[in-house]
This record gives sequence, structure tokens and C-alpha cells, in this order.
Amino acid sequence: MKRLLSSILLLSSVVAAASPTPDFTFKELGLVPMLHEGRIKPLDTFARIHLLAFYGRSKLPDQSAMQWLAELLFDESRAYDRRVFNVSDYAVVEALGLERTEGHKYSFYELTQGFQSQAETFSQLLNKKEEERTSVQNHMVEVYEKYLRYLEISRSFSVFLPQFEVSSPKLALALTVQPGERLSFRDLMKRKQFEEGIRRLVTSKGAGLTDDEKRELAELSIRYDRAQRDVQTEIFRIIPPQWQHASDLWLAPTALMGSGLGSPESTQYLNLWKGLYEAYHSGDGRKWNETSARILVESQQHAAKVISPWKIRLENAYNRFDFFTYSLALYIASFLALAFSWMIWPQALARWSFGLLAAGGVFHLAGMVMRVVIMGRPPVATLYESIIFVGLTAVVFGLVLERMRRNGLGTLIGAVSGAILQFMGTRYETSGDTMGMLVAVLNTNFWLATHVVTITIGYGSCFVGGVLGHVYLLSRIFKPKDQAKADEVSRNIVGVSLVSLFFTMFGTILGGIWADQSWGRFWGWDPKENGALWIVLWLLFLLHARLCGIVGKIGMAVGMVLTNVIVALAWFGVNLLNVGLHSYGFTSNIATNLALFCGAEILFSIVTYAMAKQKEQLLDKDESLRKGIVQT
Repeated sequence: MKRLLSSILLLSSVVAAASPTPDFTFKELGLVPMLHEGRIKPLDTFARIHLLAFYGRSKLPDQSAMQWLAELLFDESRAYDRRVFNVSDYAVVEALGLERTEGHKYSFYELTQGFQSQAETFSQLLNKKEEERTSVQNHMVEVYEKYLRYLEISRSFSVFLPQFEVSSPKLALALTVQPGERLSFRDLMKRKQFEEGIRRLVTSKGAGLTDDEKRELAELSIRYDRAQRDVQTEIFRIIPPQWQHASDLWLAPTALMGSGLGSPESTQYLNLWKGLYEAYHSGDGRKWNETSARILVESQQHAAKVISPWKIRLENAYNRFDFFTYSLALYIASFLALAFSWMIWPQALARWSFGLLAAGGVFHLAGMVMRVVIMGRPPVATLYESIIFVGLTAVVFGLVLERMRRNGLGTLIGAVSGAILQFMGTRYETSGDTMGMLVAVLNTNFWLATHVVTITIGYGSCFVGGVLGHVYLLSRIFKPKDQAKADEVSRNIVGVSLVSLFFTMFGTILGGIWADQSWGRFWGWDPKENGALWIVLWLLFLLHARLCGIVGKIGMAVGMVLTNVIVALAWFGVNLLNVGLHSYGFTSNIATNLALFCGAEILFSIVTYAMAKQKEQLLDKDESLRKGIVQT
């Protein structure tokens, strides 16, 4: 590890290139297809995914994702000095010996120095299993993995770029190169004398060389050793399939050298990328734009058999329009308009609130439809997708309810549920490609479109019922005399709970049929199956208790609030167990947030139940007194 970090610091001595002028365009380059994490995607998506993972946002204050990626590929010295790593955990910052910075942002150079200062301790840390490390140590490892990913991307073209230059005439003669000649690793691979000369001089410990020449030799040796390791870099797979015996094989530029699959077409394609590097360094915007357009044409021609250009353009448009961010903003605006309507201009602002909610739903739906077309499957297979889909379900419920009741309740439900779930979704975007490939058992469109969609609609309707439960309890506390409105909300709670029961029960049955086809058994008491059954049994208990008079309206409202807890545990919690056949496609870093949510809902239920019952008793007492006075 020490050798790796030392070589990185030495490599930083590469002369910085001139920044590209404003004439540079990145639209064509962003449309270039590549293979990443098992899926063909535009280069713009690759850039956004990684910048989001490093920085926390899909663009920098002064750069787009593609501008940042171009800098990382072609000007590593400047890219290493840019603060793009978001390290918000101060315990990690202190452990690495770094100073606190504004916005928790750190550069690659700063992290290199931090890891180098803790090299021995960190090497021991990497050998520990995740469950054996503390929370801070796991965060340190997470930062280090991102750090290595950043390094790997930056070295994607290293073997083709002119990074070797020997200034000493004596060294140049021993290594059979011209003094001051700039060569790439690919050039040196053709000159066996260079590698042999490096080894000979290093073995002899630079005998006969001056101190300056020894330092230059050490730097050349480290750089050459690093370039040899760069040949194994495979993250940047931009070379489309060009071979009949491997029609689905995409290669990274560096991996091409060691694969033996080079061809005249791949050489021509790589020469275009080398021209792009030269245009970047010279600041030639015209050459950059022309070369980018040629790269796009070449890549689309080679990849035409495995991906359609229109699909790449569609995904690029999806990235550019950012539908879910707009829908989140509209949901928040809808809630604010509704809140102000309770104080001023009730009719006008109520209509605006409903319109904003509907507009947010349109953006939300448009983003979901585009994802379906891009992925070729229903958008409910990962945690991120299910959150976004449940949010859309809640918004649709709210819009329908508002059209039926026209009392602001549906708008409130849709705006609050949509905003909360959309915001939750943004927290999971940084985990990687949200359109990633699925495990084999999930990659079945029929069952994704039936079981998963149905059960997810059930989750959404349950949360709608939970919001209604909150509204009922708060109304009984703060407006106890408005019995008519409370009764209307109570009827809505019962109706939504019936809808929730239908979708969760039907979805659970469909899941059992899928399990029978995939695993040979209808039911196996898997934690995820138990969670789905738990929701169904809880809803059945609530409805029977309400119909039989065991619980009243307040008890039913509390029960629907607690349904949020049960759904959250069945949806998120069972995955924390890391057992069973349903542990795929979900994150495990949610225990704290889940515990806080469940604790808050339980506390809310206890407090509001006591307060609502007290208000109810006072009203009953007042009513009894009033009747007694009237009779008297």
C-alpha cells in the first residue's frame, strides 16, 4: 500500500494541461456508449453516477459531469487537486489527519496524504471483515474504495498518453530513447530495450549516475511499474465488440493491450481518443468537437448490433431533464400553497396546490415511463425504484381522493407522501447505477409486472392510510369539535385500508406462485415472505376489530399509523437480517434511519392516542352536561 501511495504522489508531477476553452462541447462525447456494471449506457450516465458517488451531486459548481470526467481522464494533475470527495464524517477526517474544510470536500491529493500517514493501520483494517470493524472504520474503508475507483478511472488512458520523458542524456542513451522525447507506455512496449535498461539500472542501484539522475530513474521506474498495473484497468469499457467470436465483449483501452484482441478498427478508434487528448491539452476547441463527433459515429457503428442509438439518446435526455428533482420541487410547492390556503385565499391557493401536485405527478410519471423504456422492465426491482414507485402511487391516490372530496385532504396526502418518498430516493442515488442489472431470479418481466408492482402498490396505499391516520389524530386533538370532517377522514381510512389489504394480499399470493416456479416451493417462511404476511394479518386484524367495534375511530387511526412501522420493517427491515432468498438488490446501511422512523411513529401513536382520547372524554362530558341542562 505504501508503494501505491508513493507512486501516486510521484505521478502528480505530470505537467498540468491547459483547461479547455468555453468552445469545447461535450454533448457528442456524452452520447458515446460504453459497458459498465453489466449494462450498456451513455458516457454521460457513467460520469454522473461516479460524480454523484464522489461528490454527492451529479455536477460541480463550475463543471458538468462530462467536463469533470474529461479532466479526470486527460488532466489527472488538475483533477487530483480538485476537491470532489465528500467526507462528512468528522471522525474519518480526524483519523486520516486531515483538516476540516468547508462543505466536507477533499481532494485526491489530500486523501493520498491521509492514507499514506495511516498506511500500516489501514492495511490491517482492510484485512478485517466488515462486521469486525466499527462504524467509523467502515466509513474509512468506503472512502478508500471510492478513492481507488477515482484512481482507476483517471488511469484509463494512461498507457496511451505520453507520460514518459527522459531529460538526462546519459539515462536516455542507456534506455535507448532520445532526450526530451515524450513517449507512451504503448510506445515503450515496442522497445524491449527500455524495460531491460530500467531493470538493469535499478538492479545496479544506479551505479555511475548522479543523484539527480538516480531520482529521475526512480521516478521512471515507479511510473513504468504503475503503467504495467494500469493494463489491468477495466472500468472504462468504451471499445465496442468488433470480433465475431466475442460479439458481446467490450474492452477498456488499457485491457486491450493484454487481451490480444487488437485490430485495425480498435487502433483507429483509440487514435481518435488520443487526438481528443491532444485537443484537450492544446485547448483546440474545434479539433475537440470534430474528434468527439467522429468518436460518436465510430462507436455507434460498432455497437449497433447490441444497442440502439435512440436508446442511448433517450437515457441521455432522462439524465438531462432530471424529472424527479422537478417533481420533488413541485410537491414541496404544492404543500406550501396548501398550507397558505388555510390562512389566505383558500379557494385560489387550493386550486394552485392541486395543479402543482398534478404537475409534479406528470414529471414523476414521465421519469418512470422513460426508465421503463430504457431498462425494458418494470421499475420496481431495486430499493431506489420501489421508493420512487411507491411515491408515485401515493401521489395518484392523493389526486384521486382530491378529485372526489375537493377538501384539500387528497392534496395534502399526495404532496407530503410524494415529497418524503422522493427525498428518500435521492439518498439512494449515490449507491451506484439506479438502472443496474438484476440478479437472475429477478430478471423476469412478467413477475416484476405482476407480483412486485402489485405488492409495491400495496405499500403505497398503506402509507396513504398512515398519513390519513396522522391527519385524523391531529384533527381530533386540535379541532375536536369538527366531528363531520373527522368522520369523513375516518371513512377514508377504512376505504384505503381495504385497498391496501387487496393489493398486499394479492401481491403476496402472486409472490408465492413466483417462488414455486423459481425455487420449487410456494412458501418457505423467508423473512421477506413473513414481512408480507405480517402486513396482511395486521390489516385484517384492524378491519375486523373496527367492524366488530373492538376499536373505535381513534384506535383505527392509530392502527394505520402503526401500519407505517410494519410496512417499513417488511420493506426495509428484513433486509438488515441478511438472510433468506430475498436479500438481493437492497442496502444494509439503513438501520439507524429505520429505528428512528419506527420509534418516532410509535411515540406519535402513544402520545396522540392519549391526547385524542382525553379530548374525546372532555367532549363527551360537555355533551352530557349540556343534555342535562337542557332536560332540567
